[in-house]
Amino acid sequence: MKNKMINTKAKIHCHSCGKDFNIYWVGLNKIDSCPHCNADIDETMWESILKSIAQVQQTNQDFYKYNLERKEPMFTISIEGLCTELAEEQE
Repeated sequence: MKNKMINTKAKIHCHSCGKDFNIYWVGLNKIDSCPHCNADIDETMWESILKSIAQVQQTNQDFYKYNLERKEPMFTISIEGLCTELAEEQE
């Protein structure tokens, strides 16, 4: 049986050009801008991306570890942000 590897993917949507791009925890390199339109990604926001993907990666690794060691059910999580219209206030 092959060993599995957990590699969390973050999908980033650029609202400047309307396109998506993915970054992966394994092999992650710093992204300074959108690869499609070169819109800048602020350093503070890049750090926030890193913290977020690191937390999801760690949780997914723990699910895998507990599955191997404790025979617990295997899960993986992914999180996607959505930009939506505000709901109208209820009267």
